[in-house]
Amino acid sequence: NGKAVAVRTAEGDEYHAKHTVVASTGPDQLYLSLLADEQISPDIRGQAKRYRYGRGCVQIHLALSEAPKWPDPRFARVGQPHLTDGLDGFTQAIEQGFADLLPAKPTFTVDCSTN
Repeated sequence: NGKAVAVRTAEGDEYHAKHTVVASTGPDQLYLSLLADEQISPDIRGQAKRYRYGRGCVQIHLALSEAPKWPDPRFARVGQPHLTDGLDGFTQAIEQGFADLLPAKPTFTVDCSTN
């Protein structure tokens, strides 16, 4: 009925939501694949065909009832901890991204807006 109520995996498993299904996709996947059979403006489809991904990051947003319980209490005092093996690893990950490579040792950041 025009409302997302579950997620079905490629294997056919279904996961039903209690309240909301939240998803994110790129414009090419959305307009050229997921909505391929829908009436979409030719201008929008053309833009989706021309879309090119740039360097980016993966973001996962969680609605938590409380702040994360870190194994190291120092992280509780920082709003956005960076998990890396140090400045050299961080710099190398950036350089590998600029060279269109996946970083060998990526840096992870966690935004803890519940703190």
